[in-house]
Amino acid sequence: MDNEQLKIFDEDRNEIGVASRGEVHKLGYWHETFHCWFTTNEEGIDYIYFQIRSSEKQDYPNLLDITASWPFISR
Repeated sequence: MDNEQLKIFDEDRNEIGVASRGEVHKLGYWHETFHCWFTTNEEGIDYIYFQIRSSEKQDYPNLLDITASWPFISR
């Protein structure tokens, strides 16, 4: 997974190249991403759904995370 290539951007959202997922996270590059948040309202109370990350994950195993995400950026 660390070898997956992601588009990287400057702070003005100009594409400046590609880098591996490992480099992106290690060096803090701006990169494509999409997050999908699942919410509900029950009896006037708002809820947001999270999942527990797998114990097999390299980053933040067994911790809460968003329900879905994918590399993507819109212009």
